[in-house]
Amino acid sequence: MVSDPDFLCPGKPVYSRDLLFRLDRLRRAADDMAEGPERERYRRTIQLAEEARRAWPQVTRFQVEADGQGMTLSPLDWDPQPRIARELKTRLAVVGGELESIIIAMAAADRGWPVVLVYAGPLGGLCSDTGGNLRYFDGEPFLPRPPEQLRLFRDALGMAANNFWALPPGISGRLERYLRSYYAKSITLLRTATYNSLHVEMRADALTGIVTGEGTRVVAKTYIDTEPEGRVGEKAGLTPSVITPNLSYGLVFDVEGLRASDWMHLPAHVTPERVCAMAGMSLGDLPGDSAAHRSAEAMRRMSATERTHIFTNTRFGYSTLAEGFNLFMQCRGLRDTNPALRWLNKARCTSGFNISIAGGLATFNSVSYHLVASVLQEDHDLRQSEQLRPLTKVEQPGLRDYLASFFQDRNVRVVFPPQFYVRKASAVFAMAHPYGSQDFLNLMPRPNGDGLWMSYAMDLRDLRPRDDIERASMLDFEGFAGGRRTWGCRGSAAKTAVGNLYMVSKSAMPARYYGGMRILQNLINTGAALVNDLARSK
Repeated sequence: MVSDPDFLCPGKPVYSRDLLFRLDRLRRAADDMAEGPERERYRRTIQLAEEARRAWPQVTRFQVEADGQGMTLSPLDWDPQPRIARELKTRLAVVGGELESIIIAMAAADRGWPVVLVYAGPLGGLCSDTGGNLRYFDGEPFLPRPPEQLRLFRDALGMAANNFWALPPGISGRLERYLRSYYAKSITLLRTATYNSLHVEMRADALTGIVTGEGTRVVAKTYIDTEPEGRVGEKAGLTPSVITPNLSYGLVFDVEGLRASDWMHLPAHVTPERVCAMAGMSLGDLPGDSAAHRSAEAMRRMSATERTHIFTNTRFGYSTLAEGFNLFMQCRGLRDTNPALRWLNKARCTSGFNISIAGGLATFNSVSYHLVASVLQEDHDLRQSEQLRPLTKVEQPGLRDYLASFFQDRNVRVVFPPQFYVRKASAVFAMAHPYGSQDFLNLMPRPNGDGLWMSYAMDLRDLRPRDDIERASMLDFEGFAGGRRTWGCRGSAAKTAVGNLYMVSKSAMPARYYGGMRILQNLINTGAALVNDLARSK
């Protein structure tokens, strides 16, 4: 059989969507081969993956093992006959613990619907301290926001009326206390260990129940999958595409212990000469064909167009400061043969820092990394994964050394969240009425007008295809994305081929417009529009 270190490696797990990706490539390669032993190896590997997918269509993760014949694939995190300990009946089941998940649940509960919110990981999801630590940077201040979102920011998170970005620490606990206090009679919080273990029950073309790995069956009239990776949609049999914009994985980190005066020392511009000196080198020492030299040249280009915007509690831009960190680590890599550092220097990409400030805490969004195989939200831990451990062992102290040199107090701490902010969709699912070119607006609506709409540049920075097949698709995505930035948000974009299942997540956004439609504020507005539609069709 055909093994490889990223997708089919004995002793490692593999996601079902990575199996689909590998299957597609194996089939293409086999079609181009002449008959013989090599083609037979490919056919046997294809058969193994196809049989696993047919036998366990709801399994989202498999264990790869070697046997006498080659390899086997065994299901992980899923039981075909789950034990039912209790049953919850409700009007609406929302799967996911993101901000959009909570706002959707609040909007439905405010209409008198009983809601069950099924979630794994922290409440707040990507925006939580123990999630991706995104801290919510998406969306201009003039955008319309659902009243439930404004109330959540003000009452649950204690944010000022004009603050849309600087979320406070302790988000998961704050959100749980708020929901248990103000929505105790209408929203049932149901935590599960992992979305992978969810068992989806179907009859004809409709969901009849979702069973958690802990044995709770949720029976609802309507189901909304807001889990970022769309695992309920996958388990319900929706068609996934693995030709997706391969965006980088964001590492959004906190810097603790800052004082107000420290911000005067954070440079909007920093020179390659200074960064090289911080790493114990001179600019002239950099080999012309090295990544360090290319990084220094990138800093030169960025400094010519650098634009930083400073507001009360947010700062945007800082491109040269971010690229300076890459140069700092690339310079270290010229002297240090540590394999972890070399891996990081190859995977890292930097395109700027947006910074959110809450007291002595600053959240930097972000340094990013390209990986070949999928990493799913709420299904990885930077502190425990052998593959990702270099981030906490090498990258974290490197960031601290680099940033501390710009502050008066050298005792600042760099704190990593347990997870990446997973920007990419490892699979994009076919929707019944997806967003398209018809949704874009020629004129931006009045800020105080009716309806929910979005304005956001189609941002496809840090796009890097995994192979030549994706490369052509990436060019297609970039071409369609160019120049489009304002569209109307509609709930029908969340409708799936399953009659009572809707999807509001990055995995439900069309790949061609993925650069803007995957962002958090669009998901919030789409979810609120969906609840409005469901209320009207009641």
